[in-house]
Amino acid sequence: QLRDIDIMLAHGCPAGLGYGREPDYSVQPIRDVLDAVQPRFMFCGHAHYYKEARTDTTAVYAMNELKHEYYILDTMTEVLEAFPSGSAA
Repeated sequence: QLRDIDIMLAHGCPAGLGYGREPDYSVQPIRDVLDAVQPRFMFCGHAHYYKEARTDTTAVYAMNELKHEYYILDTMTEVLEAFPSGSAA
C-alpha cells in the first residue's frame, strides 16, 4: 500500500539486478518490496562496492564503503555524485 516513496534504504541489494551472489548479496524479498513500492531511488549496501542499476521505475544504487567514498544525491536533477572520503584506510 506504500506509494509516492522517493527513497528506499536497505542493507542488502535486490535480487536480479546484477549485484552479485544471491542470496548473500542480492535478496529476493528486498526485490519483492522494491517492485511493490516502486520508489524513485533505492540505496543499498552489503556488497561494499558502487554499482548503479535500474528497474522500470527505480534507480538502484549499491554504495561503496564510507571509508572509500560518500555520496550526495540531487533529487531535482536525479544526479548522484561520489566524493572520496578523507581516509584511504
